[in-house]
Amino acid sequence: MQFVDGSITELNSGDGGEFLIGGQAEWWRAVFNNRIDAFMATQQGKLKLQRGELAQLSRWYKPFQRAFAIWQTIPIQ
Repeated sequence: MQFVDGSITELNSGDGGEFLIGGQAEWWRAVFNNRIDAFMATQQGKLKLQRGELAQLSRWYKPFQRAFAIWQTIPIQ
């Protein structure tokens, strides 16, 4: 995703983003079921920042939260 002034302006598929977050399915389920905050899970090491710097990611906290709030509305199995 590309963010400008807190808004998502562009979506791209692929793995060339500035940040890459990975983790076990159980933690992603917890994030998408709104049982744990995605940013907090990353800070706690439940989700791993595989590319990028946590300090840089923290400046994107609001759009990061908004993106996950939107994704949480999508049903998952």
